[in-house]
Amino acid sequence: MEVLINHDGATIDGHLKDGDDGEPIEFKRVAAHTAIGAWLESRVFDIGLLPPAVRWISPDKQIVVFERPPMRQLVEYIPEERLNIDEENYARHRTIINELSIPWTLYICAFDKTYRPVSIRVFTRPTYMSSFDDPVYLLPLLNFYLNGELCFPGVRTFTEEFTSLTQGINEAYNMVWNSGWNLDLKDAITHSSEIEKPFSTSTKSCDSSWTEIIMDWHKKWSRYSIDTVLSMEFPVPLSGRRGGGYPEVPSVGRIIGVIREELMTMYPNSTERNFMINLATPLV
Repeated sequence: MEVLINHDGATIDGHLKDGDDGEPIEFKRVAAHTAIGAWLESRVFDIGLLPPAVRWISPDKQIVVFERPPMRQLVEYIPEERLNIDEENYARHRTIINELSIPWTLYICAFDKTYRPVSIRVFTRPTYMSSFDDPVYLLPLLNFYLNGELCFPGVRTFTEEFTSLTQGINEAYNMVWNSGWNLDLKDAITHSSEIEKPFSTSTKSCDSSWTEIIMDWHKKWSRYSIDTVLSMEFPVPLSGRRGGGYPEVPSVGRIIGVIREELMTMYPNSTERNFMINLATPLV
C-alpha cells in the first residue's frame, strides 16, 4: 500500500494506492492547520500534568507504572482489627507511628475509564526502574496481600472529582500511604517474618501474638537507614493474594500482563483490543 501526502505549506492533499495496479484514491485538498488539528485531536487525551515519576502508560491509558525514590516514611496504624475499631471515634484507639526507611517503590496501577483506581500493586526494588524485565519484590507492610496488591480502604476517595489521569495517580498514592492502617490484613508482614526477609525479629509466632510481632516488625524496621534497607534482600511476591508462586522472580512486564488478564475478567464485555498492552512502548 502506498500513501502519498503533498504539503505546500498552506494545504495538504495526496492519494492512497493499493499495489502497483490499484486505482489511487485521491485525498481532498484541505488547509494544513485543519488536517493537522484533526489528527492531533484524535490522538491527544487529557492526562493532566503528570508527575516526573511516571515511567509508563499503556496505550489505552488503563495501566500506569510510576515509582518513588527511597525516603523516610511515617507509617501509622491502629494495632487492632477493623471490627474492633470505633470508626465514629478513632481518637479513643491507641495509634502507633513509626518512621521507616522505604526503598525504591514501584506502583503498577489499573484505572477505569474515569481514571479511578481499580487495582493497585506496590513492590520494592533496590534501584529505579529501567526495563520491563526488572524484577520486583514484596513490600512487607500492612494492608498488602502476598501478591503486592493493596487492600482498598473503606474510605477510599481523596479526590473529589476525577477529570484527568494525574488525579487518578494521586488518588492511588493516597490510598497506599494516607488511608490509615489496622491489623485486618497483615499477610505480607507475617510471611516475611516467618522467612526472615528482609530481616528477622526477636518475637516469633510460637511464643508471641501477631500483634506483638507486627509492633516489633515496625519498631525494628525504624532503626535501619535507607542505605541499609537498599542492600537488604526482600521477599519474592506470590502469584496469588494468599499463596501460590512464580517460577522465578516476577518482572514488571509479567505483573502488567497479570493485571491485564484480571481486567479482562473484571470487564468481560470489553474486547481484547481495548485492554491490549504494548510492552514495546518506550519508557517515558
